[in-house]
Amino acid sequence: MPNDIVSLSFSYILQGIAVLIILFEVYKKIKEVKKTSDEEHDWEMRVKKAVETVETKEKEWDEALAGVKDTRAVLTKEFNKRLDEIESKLEEGHTDTEAKIQEVRTEQMFQMELFKAVLEGLSQLGSNGPVTVMKEKLDQYLIEKAHE
Repeated sequence: MPNDIVSLSFSYILQGIAVLIILFEVYKKIKEVKKTSDEEHDWEMRVKKAVETVETKEKEWDEALAGVKDTRAVLTKEFNKRLDEIESKLEEGHTDTEAKIQEVRTEQMFQMELFKAVLEGLSQLGSNGPVTVMKEKLDQYLIEKAHE
């Protein structure tokens, strides 16, 4: 899809260049008509030719402008489509993130219960001191978390 947008942008630029070339050609014709006003009839013919050239260039300009508008419409449509896709993925990602957070919390709670069981087992085997202190601290922590 990004290649399509680049291609459309390149097309837009080329159409803009074409318009500038057309304007430059019209400018050259008008200058040419002004320089060569030797005879009135010749001058009138050149003016008519210049007017025809301008009219032709105006048609080309209109076609180029229509192309630019079409390109702009396509770019806008593609941009909006891509934006919708990104927003959709962000919403999906939010749901996935919440599920992952819940999974991590469940795992942490399981680890705490496992750690508590190990400390309880060590305490029952007669380990005192740091085992008893950690068991009490863990029990206090779990009680506090349960009330949040």
